[in-house]
Amino acid sequence: MAQPENCLSDKDCPMGSSDTAQCCVALISSQDLISDGINQGLEQHNKIFLQNRFSDCDELLNFNQRTCYEVVLINSRLIQYPLSDFFAQIQDKTPRARFIVFAAETETQFIKALMRAGVHGFVPIDAAIDELCEAILSVKTGQLWFNRALLDEVVIDAMEFERMIEQSIRERIGLLKGQMTPRESDVFCLVLEGLSTKQIATQVHMSEPTVKQHLTSLFKKFDVSNRSQLILSAFERVCPVTNMVKLFRRTLDRRRIESGRTPLISDPLQD
Repeated sequence: MAQPENCLSDKDCPMGSSDTAQCCVALISSQDLISDGINQGLEQHNKIFLQNRFSDCDELLNFNQRTCYEVVLINSRLIQYPLSDFFAQIQDKTPRARFIVFAAETETQFIKALMRAGVHGFVPIDAAIDELCEAILSVKTGQLWFNRALLDEVVIDAMEFERMIEQSIRERIGLLKGQMTPRESDVFCLVLEGLSTKQIATQVHMSEPTVKQHLTSLFKKFDVSNRSQLILSAFERVCPVTNMVKLFRRTLDRRRIESGRTPLISDPLQD
């Protein structure tokens, strides 16, 4: 494998803690006129240092020298799927780097997919070199570099998603409460707060045997046998992310019991 262009060791990188230090950049792009133009444009910018140039992602991953990249520029034609795995590999190789993708493809869903995969900036392939340089310096400081309209759309999507989740949870809580008597609901709320049977009895002015009767009734309604399962079952009915709860139920309590330890929240009838 040929050595990448501008091959320098870690000690040669001019990156430093000062704001005036140059931003160390790696370019992942095949040899063509566009990448040559990017290379020449970056070399003329006094705040950007193109440390290495790779013809593809594998060349970067197999590079046997330490790197100090702050920004990695990636030609979208070299991106591999799934996107999350692709960018995770590069992040493992260059933990301090942030990613900018440049592409002719400007379809909104594609750019959103890049954002979800951890990309920090997107620059159209026909953008001026000054815009690319500005994007690099902005991303270096922790900012995102995407079209404003796209960012607005992402924010709106997130707010709408949050509203839908909140409404769904409210509706499910209402259905959940409808399955309990008022006293059972009082006991259940205190179970969620982690109170013991004795503490619950004091709070709701009941005897401990009466609290245990309500708990037994709740266990039957939720088809569970202890307090931890009751909480998880209730959460599963409220939270839309049911697979996560099932995963906890299958692994967390079972492993604790199989290893001889008590569940995270013990069975209140055995208190």
